[in-house]
Amino acid sequence: MGIVIKQSIKNLVFTYLGFVIGALNTLFLYPYLLEEEYYGLINVLLSTAMIFYPLMSFGMGNAIIRFYSTKKSQEEKNRFISFTFLFPLLLIAPAAIFFEFFQDIINGWLSDNSKLLKNYTSYIYVLAIFIGYFEVFFAFSKVQLKSVFGNILKEIFIRVVVTILLVLLYLKVIDDHMFIVLITAAYGIRTLIMAFYSIRISKFKLSISYYEEWKPVVVYSFFIIVSSSVTYILIELDKLMVSQFIDLSNVAYYAVGGFIGIVVAVPGRAMQQILAPLTSKALSENNIDEVEKLYKKSSINLLLISGLMFLLISLNIHAIFYILPEKFAVGEVVAQLIALSKLIDMIGGINGTIISNSKVYKIDLLFGVLLIAFAIGSNMVLIPKYGLSGAAMATVLSTLFFNVLKLAFIKYYFKIQPFSVSTLYSLVFLFVTYYFIYSLNIDYNPLITIIVNSLIVTLLFVLFLVIVKPSQDIEELIKKILKR
Repeated sequence: MGIVIKQSIKNLVFTYLGFVIGALNTLFLYPYLLEEEYYGLINVLLSTAMIFYPLMSFGMGNAIIRFYSTKKSQEEKNRFISFTFLFPLLLIAPAAIFFEFFQDIINGWLSDNSKLLKNYTSYIYVLAIFIGYFEVFFAFSKVQLKSVFGNILKEIFIRVVVTILLVLLYLKVIDDHMFIVLITAAYGIRTLIMAFYSIRISKFKLSISYYEEWKPVVVYSFFIIVSSSVTYILIELDKLMVSQFIDLSNVAYYAVGGFIGIVVAVPGRAMQQILAPLTSKALSENNIDEVEKLYKKSSINLLLISGLMFLLISLNIHAIFYILPEKFAVGEVVAQLIALSKLIDMIGGINGTIISNSKVYKIDLLFGVLLIAFAIGSNMVLIPKYGLSGAAMATVLSTLFFNVLKLAFIKYYFKIQPFSVSTLYSLVFLFVTYYFIYSLNIDYNPLITIIVNSLIVTLLFVLFLVIVKPSQDIEELIKKILKR
């Protein structure tokens, strides 16, 4: 786990730096500088593009993670990577024709609550291509165990661009429409940078010869497209549903709450960058003992780190929203529920990675269909009844449903599970700590409240790690820090 911890820490630092920049944009710039309807629009465009990007890349990013470690010679690797780069082009052109001919029909499906969205549906297609190819090139760097630079591009680059564009918007150098155009262009530039980097660090040479082993790659990618989209359906579908059942302005309020809650998932995003290729390699070698070790360590480490973030967010949520404009207060419950959904997801560790990189990856298609049906159904029931909170409730239920499915299947098929007695101790610690600090009812100036709550939580968390020692990896990390 040495390389996992080393690169995960780097990824974690840059990911949280990205979230700091994102917090500046989301909490202080967007609400004041961009019209709420346009803020809601950009969220819906990006959310929908995230759901559809696996189709535009035909899941080739996942295919690289799955098959690259099975290629032995450099020639085999070159031919395989060339195929993954070129094959999606066969789908992009037909997709463009589809969007052109059926755009009016697609717009007709959209609710009148989101009239502005109807003018920008083509942007979804363009963004999905840019994001899809970025993930393909990023996956190529991951399998070379070089995930940090790609993570910087993914977590920081776009957010810095957004900050600059919001300043230009404030100075009236650009308008709301040009803001969206330039963000779309930034995603394209990011993809080109990622392509250049991933090729430069490798010995890759483009091969346009016929790739004889294409069938298993295409079959795998076909089945994995839905499961790839599922991850983003859990994150993004609620925004699209809010735009249809309520309006684009409410998407802006929901996005603020969702952004705060999703911080809980940052450790998982950082760790997954390096764990995915290692898990794929262990599975390709049928080394189930190594898979189980990665599974257990990912679960407890993510539970602890994400659990700390959950406490910091949940116990300070009222003070955080007190700082924001009053109209965004409806996102407070959303933030807490999204934070809970992400904590549930983190407890499952790398369960999705294990399934998607195993011989039984096709089951992901069934799980994906079930999740989509469950998510859409729960949103349709809960949003009309509970509004924005209903969308967040649907996300919590969908996340729980999906993780229970994956955990049960891995237990049945691989005979492994991620939990231990340390999991129980950690959950009890989180529960007791939350209610202890909540019962103190610390309520001063918002900034002072956040500082005091955070100090108490951090102190208790460190004591728990030192006394109970639930994670060997975190214990070793603490020792290294103390030595330095």
